[in-house]
Amino acid sequence: MIHTAPPANRGAISGAIAGVSFIAGLGGAMARSEHPFPRPGSTGAEIRRYFTQPSGAPRISIAGQILSAASLARFTASVARLAGRAGSGSRPLQAVAIAGGAMATAGLGGSALTAVALMTDADTDPDRA
Repeated sequence: MIHTAPPANRGAISGAIAGVSFIAGLGGAMARSEHPFPRPGSTGAEIRRYFTQPSGAPRISIAGQILSAASLARFTASVARLAGRAGSGSRPLQAVAIAGGAMATAGLGGSALTAVALMTDADTDPDRA
């Protein structure tokens, strides 16, 4: 009997891409930023100053988050496929993998969308910022 290995899962590399793109976006934004990222409890003025700075640092961070979220979604599919090969009883494992990946992807995507919103509306409504 000839045993063949399952085909390589090319989507598995997307997990590493998700991490690298997130770190690159964060590092690039920190390197270019003229102002520190607003911490919890920051004033509206501090938040506006960061998200409206002319250096483009928030855009770099947003690009990294979007690429990371897309890569994370692809990685989730790869993990779910791998979990499906676990044999009998693999359905719950697949469901958990998909749910966890979906939550992580949604959280990262939501963070990127929030940053976009702060860049576009921060000047017009200080309380919202």
